[in-house]
Amino acid sequence: MKLDYEIKYFILYIDRKILRDFLEFVQRSASMPTISVVMPIYNTAEFLDHSIQSVLNQTNQDYELLLINDGSNDSSKQIIDKYVQMHSKIKAFHFDNRKGVGAARNFGVQQATGEYIYFLDSDDYLAEDTLQLLLENIKQ
Repeated sequence: MKLDYEIKYFILYIDRKILRDFLEFVQRSASMPTISVVMPIYNTAEFLDHSIQSVLNQTNQDYELLLINDGSNDSSKQIIDKYVQMHSKIKAFHFDNRKGVGAARNFGVQQATGEYIYFLDSDDYLAEDTLQLLLENIKQ
């Protein structure tokens, strides 16, 4: 009888652990953005406000914005830090030395938690419905 009780207890423990792990996964998935916008940045301070604002003004707000500062030596870092303090959707990463746009993008992909990844150069901007249209077309 004792062995039977231990087996049942073990199964109950396993079931609870599986359930707990599953619930944690569901919670993480529910909080994950649909799109990760990865923006490598190198000395583009003059365009940065406009570029970041174009993402913040999207009609679809289910995104995270990853700003990867590739060792800029202009005021890009200060602009990035200002936006990070103001918006929880923005995460910033600063490289001490320039690694190149490819390395910055690859790093952004590694940090991304979204289902999809969108690359945006820091001297470009998005029309306000860009992410919405992309998602609609993906789902067709």
